Amino acid sequence: MRFVLCNCNPDSAEAIARQVIEKRLVASVNAVPGVQRMYRDADQIRSQRDTLLLMQTLPERLQALTEELVSLTAPDMPAIVSLTIFEANDPYMRWIEANLQDQE
Repeated sequence: MRFVLCNCNPDSAEAIARQVIEKRLVASVNAVPGVQRMYRDADQIRSQRDTLLLMQTLPERLQALTEELVSLTAPDMPAIVSLTIFEANDPYMRWIEANLQDQE
């Protein structure tokens, strides 16, 4: 299983979450509003408010999810980070797998 983290514009966070769930790219999304991001851009320190999306998916969905997130957040440069989960309780893992099965 993978946890995928992505910062996005607070105004588009819910729409992005709904889209990746509807496309079965993720099983669920936790949206954490009010994340303060600071970064360097053109030798200036910048700051902005983001919403952090925490998404649960499977390794085989990662490439499609990344492509979808890039398309939904353009022209911003999204920070998309994937973390491998080595252990999780069985009912949770089964729930994620069931929610990411393709519908016939």
